[in-house]
Amino acid sequence: MKRSARVSAFIILQLVILIPTIFPIPKELENEIVEAYREHFTNYPAAEGNLDLREAITSFIKEMEGLDYGPNEILVASGGRPLIYAVFRAICDKGR
Repeated sequence: MKRSARVSAFIILQLVILIPTIFPIPKELENEIVEAYREHFTNYPAAEGNLDLREAITSFIKEMEGLDYGPNEILVASGGRPLIYAVFRAICDKGR
């Protein structure tokens, strides 16, 4: 089989841009998105994640697992690359 025939058999989805017909947004989430936009909550979060979310994660981990971490020990990212980069920098950076 030719390569072009094999490649054309696959549907390639661009997951960076949401396709609502394939991946519909739940109405509750859509309402929250619209409300956040109206309140001008449209910037990227802090590189380490929003403090309120990191605090909630520390509480959850303490309650569910009995582990005691502070918010400054938690990183939240919207994908793997920033976290992989943070690990790389922690291990490979000379420091100051």
